[in-house]
Amino acid sequence: MYDLHAVQLHVEDLLPGDKKLLASAFYRRALVTLHESNPVHMKRIFLLYVNFFLALSAFAQQPGWEVIRPAILHKSANSSSGIAARLPAGTKLQILLAKRKNNFYRVQAPASGIKGWVYKTFISRARDTTIHIPLVFSPLTGLDSVSIRVIDVDNGLCTIIRLPGNKYVIYDAGGLNTADGSQTWGQMKKFLPEGATIEFMVLSHMDGDHIVAASQAIRGYRIKKVIWGGYDRKIDGSNATETRAFQKLKSALQGRANITESINLNERDSVIYPGGDIVISGAHFKLLCGFGKPMPEWHLTSDAAERLNGVSIVMKVEYGGNSVLFTGDALGRRKNDAEGVCIATEKFLVENAAEALRSTIMFSPHHGAENGSSKPFLDKVRPEYIIIPAGHVSSFRHPRKTTCERYLSYVTADHIFRTDRGDDQGPLEWGYLSIPGCRDIAGDDDIQVDLRSDHKLHVYYLNPINACTTFK
Repeated sequence: MYDLHAVQLHVEDLLPGDKKLLASAFYRRALVTLHESNPVHMKRIFLLYVNFFLALSAFAQQPGWEVIRPAILHKSANSSSGIAARLPAGTKLQILLAKRKNNFYRVQAPASGIKGWVYKTFISRARDTTIHIPLVFSPLTGLDSVSIRVIDVDNGLCTIIRLPGNKYVIYDAGGLNTADGSQTWGQMKKFLPEGATIEFMVLSHMDGDHIVAASQAIRGYRIKKVIWGGYDRKIDGSNATETRAFQKLKSALQGRANITESINLNERDSVIYPGGDIVISGAHFKLLCGFGKPMPEWHLTSDAAERLNGVSIVMKVEYGGNSVLFTGDALGRRKNDAEGVCIATEKFLVENAAEALRSTIMFSPHHGAENGSSKPFLDKVRPEYIIIPAGHVSSFRHPRKTTCERYLSYVTADHIFRTDRGDDQGPLEWGYLSIPGCRDIAGDDDIQVDLRSDHKLHVYYLNPINACTTFK
């Protein structure tokens, strides 16, 4: 008997070209499955794939894209080519070719039927036409996956991890709006509906851009266990009052009777050393470090931000022969440090968890800031992909060019994924995928990671188009 496993597929996240590729892949899988299956299951399998194709076709014609400022529809992928039409702002479009040619996309205006080429910065997803249709299907091959949704919350971190059997883990629930968190919470519920059960939630440290929506998540989900650092600005002595996000987090934890355990490292005066795994649905979670307060030997006396970031809980998840390293705002170096310098969090990991650091995918510590990702640390991790959760903050300019130049010694540029595609904050920020004059906003660069049980790995943007809707 086949184990039918429900998987959500959001069709609106696919362009027509992607739909064609997906349909082709499913067709090939169907042929293999039919060939390998016994006759008893063939009818059920055939009907399943037919229903999938029908559902996919029904939404293939959804335009889902629009002109964000008056644009010219060119006859070819060249700004000097003839004009096919002039498109006013708000014109709905269908993308015909997802792959860019000279930074132009092949499009069609469904209302008029006119086809042509439009430059990438003139179009964006039409938010008012987004339709979320969960399609339920079975892979029928015994394959399963761990799926990690990196929610684009601007310059913050929020990730939801789906495990086989529809079990969930959260690592950080932050965002740029440190006073409220409602925007991040709204984004979280699009991926995981309110009322869902969470096996455990890790809050790497107490900065608002990592916990701003934690209180909403605690009240809105059924969370069994919360593991958090508890070291705040007031405890640190660098601020006379607790941050609003920290106050809301403590209040939410005190009011939830269904939380089996709340582990506050600061209250326990604890340090997490590499040790036993947490195993859920075949996925191995390793807590590699975490601190109730900065370690005295770090000598972080001059900078409160270093102390608050350095206590970050670092977690690794392994599944199907691949792994992901979650780093929070781990501290590893200072600006202008020599190449071989490694301090604080990263030094602790190199000295105490060296064998466990090797990971297929690494989250860039501290949003790609210059004070993380030391060379000794990267030499141990040796990632194949790097994810940078960043946004537009003029005082930060994340991710930093100098940091990403270190990354390019380990991965190629197309294996670095960032939640601020298109952002332009000047020469200090890494310029890859930037659009001149663009100010990136939250919500358009969600990233998906799939670790499959057959050892295959997929990392991709849910929105394939790198377009800017806001200009400075």
